[in-house]
Amino acid sequence: PDLTGIAASEASFVNGMFASVGIDTVIPPASAVTAIAQSAVMQGGTMGEWFGQLNETTRFNLSRTIKNGVSLGLTNAQIAKSIMGKGDKGSEPIAKARRDAMAITRTATQTVANDVRMASYMENADIIKAVQWVSTLDSRTSDICIVRSGKTWTFPDFKPIGHNIPWNNGPPAHWACRSTSVPVTRPMSEITGKAADQIAPRTRASMDGQVAQSLTFDQFLKNKPPEFADEMLGKGRAELWRSGKITLNQLLDQRGNPLTLTQLESKYGKP
Repeated sequence: PDLTGIAASEASFVNGMFASVGIDTVIPPASAVTAIAQSAVMQGGTMGEWFGQLNETTRFNLSRTIKNGVSLGLTNAQIAKSIMGKGDKGSEPIAKARRDAMAITRTATQTVANDVRMASYMENADIIKAVQWVSTLDSRTSDICIVRSGKTWTFPDFKPIGHNIPWNNGPPAHWACRSTSVPVTRPMSEITGKAADQIAPRTRASMDGQVAQSLTFDQFLKNKPPEFADEMLGKGRAELWRSGKITLNQLLDQRGNPLTLTQLESKYGKP
């Protein structure tokens, strides 16, 4: 699909985000926005390359399923049923292709949106001092994004501020990642020469509805029943977190990769 429209909408959204607090900004040139939409790289390949690989894999799986069905003496109807699957469940060729296509599309859309955001930040680098990672507050968020949620990095060199978690090219951090970034501007007095008017506290979406924009993932988990953290982190790692043996930051190694329960217990002890 052509993501140029999504890219243009994201550029306009970022401009509106700044305008909502009284800051005039520059939108990236239309040519740059179009180039991002057409050539954004996600997980090491362009969207076209990923869909091309999906097509090849689907054709191979279809051919293998048909040959296996014939060799087993299945009827055409039985072979067709094994190919189509039911909804998005099972390992049937069409069902798997459907799931993979959805993952590619979601990741591509998020990649383009975040690349356009970064291009918009670069166009206005004189007023931005840092970027902040924003992760989705629900049970499907990955360890990688839980740990980065709410943290900031200097801009444009992306050095950690008050932590040691690497930026690692920013969101999306993995397949079907829903994280994004927001800019942290310099003081309004530096940007406009005037003191900022009082800005009402903002809210953000979560699985529980609107919550304070400043709510951290740590606070979010502490407001949930223990079973919720057990499901998200795994019971052993959740117990380490609840006992104070580790913080959410310590779920990752220095390269930003998740640590197993065995690795955590070896490093920090058991709860």
